[in-house]
Amino acid sequence: MKTKNQLLYTLPVILAPLLYGVAVYSRLPERMASHWGFNNQVNGTMARPFVVFGLPLLMVVVQLIIVGATAYASRHGEQAVRAERVLIWIIPVVTVVAYLTTLQINLGQALDLRRIVVLLVAAIFMTVGNYLPTVPAQYQRQPAWLQRRRSPAAWRRSTRRLGYAMVGGGGLLLLSLLFPAWASTAALVVTLIAITSLSMIPA
Repeated sequence: MKTKNQLLYTLPVILAPLLYGVAVYSRLPERMASHWGFNNQVNGTMARPFVVFGLPLLMVVVQLIIVGATAYASRHGEQAVRAERVLIWIIPVVTVVAYLTTLQINLGQALDLRRIVVLLVAAIFMTVGNYLPTVPAQYQRQPAWLQRRRSPAAWRRSTRRLGYAMVGGGGLLLLSLLFPAWASTAALVVTLIAITSLSMIPA
């Protein structure tokens, strides 16, 4: 997918929730809750304009960086079309869910934030893990010495291993919803440790 099309499809999705933010702006508190712990307790606030207008614009900048990075990688190596499609939609989906959830909570709605966050993170892990093995070894052209160390076969083994860890971690996060909040924290920590460790092990 061309960079222009990627932005044409994803940027309107990121900015669309602003319409709702403007519509309820006067009903929102001057200082809005913006950070929570796994126990749903507020541990951080931000000024209303920054939450309503600043956060979507910040996510636009992040999306521009991600789309630019994937476009650069595609031009300097083999394409990973399916994985790129997944990657460029992560920020739009996260933005819509996080933005609308934040506004609803600040409007007085009682939402289970832990459940929303865990479901979202688990979905990202499982989706990325499913498509990671489709990324070719030469997705981005590397120096000759690194290419010798990372053969296509070794790359496939490595990405498959990481994919299993991500999908398994997503499943573990979903399972943690059956237990107290600490279980979700523990599941996330175990998943991140597993992914980091496996990425450092030679294929």
